[in-house]
Amino acid sequence: MSEGPYIGLISFFILIGVAGFFVTLRIAYRNSKVQDPKDEEVAKGPRAHNILMNPVFIVYILATIFVIGYIIYWIMIT
Repeated sequence: MSEGPYIGLISFFILIGVAGFFVTLRIAYRNSKVQDPKDEEVAKGPRAHNILMNPVFIVYILATIFVIGYIIYWIMIT
């Protein structure tokens, strides 16, 4: 089977990912320069533990635990 289409698709997805990353950085930089009067101060707990109290990281940790548990389960039953 020819590797040409796969290399093209992989290159395309990498290019899209890199472009999306830079667009995200540009938007974040612009938003960091603007002070919104509606912004509120972050609560003391999340500010002190900015990684542990972040819901995205909590979901990543729980998903990782679930996937590892599922893999171990399938290894044990086979």
